[in-house]
Amino acid sequence: MVDAAEAEGVSLNVWCLNAFVTVLNSGLAATAPVAPVVTAEQVVRDYLNGERTLGPCGEIWPCPGADTISDHGGYRWCDKCGIRLT
Repeated sequence: MVDAAEAEGVSLNVWCLNAFVTVLNSGLAATAPVAPVVTAEQVVRDYLNGERTLGPCGEIWPCPGADTISDHGGYRWCDKCGIRLT
């Protein structure tokens, strides 16, 4: 942030204020981070490379919540991990 403020020729406080105002004026339309769904190809590739496939939550695939997918607000969520899936 310091580098960005210096590049714009303003103080860090002004830069942060401008960033907050920009976010607020956009209606907080920022999207939630989306974790990729583990594909069969990824599992096979990892297996052949001698690696263990990690799920979107960072746990070894299949994670405990892999089969407990729910749909909230039109998005797929892993109930166990509490993360949004693609």
